[in-house]
Amino acid sequence: MELKNKTVLCLGDSITYANGYLKALQSLTGAKEVVNYGVAGTTIAKRKKLLGNEYDEDFLMRLEKMRPDGDFIIVF
Repeated sequence: MELKNKTVLCLGDSITYANGYLKALQSLTGAKEVVNYGVAGTTIAKRKKLLGNEYDEDFLMRLEKMRPDGDFIIVF
Protein backbone atom coordinates (compact mmCIF):
# COMPACT_ATOMS: atom_id res chain seq x y z
CA MET A 1 0.00 0.00 0.00
CA GLU A 2 1.53 3.30 -1.09
CA LEU A 3 0.86 6.20 1.31
CA LYS A 4 3.24 8.73 -0.22
CA ASN A 5 1.49 12.09 -0.70
CA LYS A 6 -1.78 10.64 0.65
CA THR A 7 -3.98 11.78 3.53
CA VAL A 8 -4.35 9.10 6.20
CA LEU A 9 -7.11 9.27 8.82
CA CYS A 10 -6.46 7.26 12.00
CA LEU A 11 -9.49 6.19 14.05
CA GLY A 12 -8.88 4.67 17.44
CA ASP A 13 -8.86 4.82 21.21
CA SER A 14 -6.28 6.09 23.71
CA ILE A 15 -3.36 4.49 21.88
CA THR A 16 -4.19 6.50 18.78
CA TYR A 17 -5.05 9.58 20.84
CA ALA A 18 -1.62 9.53 22.52
CA ASN A 19 -0.18 10.02 19.01
CA GLY A 20 3.11 8.23 19.63
CA TYR A 21 3.20 6.45 16.29
CA LEU A 22 1.33 8.79 13.97
CA LYS A 23 4.33 11.05 13.39
CA ALA A 24 6.47 7.98 12.68
CA LEU A 25 3.82 6.70 10.25
CA GLN A 26 3.95 9.98 8.34
CA SER A 27 7.73 10.13 8.35
CA LEU A 28 8.27 6.52 7.28
CA THR A 29 5.63 6.48 4.54
CA GLY A 30 5.86 9.99 3.15
CA ALA A 31 2.15 10.57 3.74
CA LYS A 32 1.11 14.15 3.07
CA GLU A 33 -0.94 14.25 6.27
CA VAL A 34 -1.83 11.87 9.11
CA VAL A 35 -4.92 13.00 11.03
CA ASN A 36 -5.56 11.79 14.57
CA TYR A 37 -9.15 10.73 15.30
CA GLY A 38 -8.30 8.91 18.51
CA VAL A 39 -10.42 9.43 21.62
CA ALA A 40 -9.22 7.93 24.88
CA GLY A 41 -11.71 5.54 26.42
CA THR A 42 -13.83 4.95 23.34
CA THR A 43 -14.71 1.51 22.01
CA ILE A 44 -15.59 -0.28 18.81
CA ALA A 45 -18.75 -1.69 20.42
CA LYS A 46 -21.74 0.38 21.49
CA ARG A 47 -21.89 1.12 25.22
CA LYS A 48 -24.79 -0.26 27.24
CA LYS A 49 -24.46 2.43 29.91
CA LEU A 50 -24.13 5.90 28.43
CA LEU A 51 -21.94 8.49 30.12
CA GLY A 52 -23.37 11.55 28.36
CA ASN A 53 -20.11 12.68 26.74
CA GLU A 54 -17.82 12.01 23.74
CA TYR A 55 -16.85 8.61 25.15
CA ASP A 56 -20.35 7.33 24.33
CA GLU A 57 -19.58 7.53 20.63
CA ASP A 58 -18.39 4.19 19.30
CA PHE A 59 -16.04 4.01 16.32
CA LEU A 60 -18.88 3.84 13.76
CA MET A 61 -20.54 6.96 15.16
CA ARG A 62 -17.21 8.80 15.03
CA LEU A 63 -16.49 7.55 11.51
CA GLU A 64 -19.39 9.65 10.23
CA LYS A 65 -17.77 12.81 11.67
CA MET A 66 -14.41 12.31 9.99
CA ARG A 67 -13.40 14.49 7.09
CA PRO A 68 -14.42 13.05 3.72
CA ASP A 69 -11.22 13.79 1.79
CA GLY A 70 -8.97 11.13 3.32
CA ASP A 71 -7.33 8.62 1.01
CA PHE A 72 -7.03 5.91 3.68
CA ILE A 73 -8.64 5.21 7.03
CA ILE A 74 -6.65 3.15 9.50
CA VAL A 75 -8.50 1.74 12.51
CA PHE A 76 -6.36 0.94 15.54
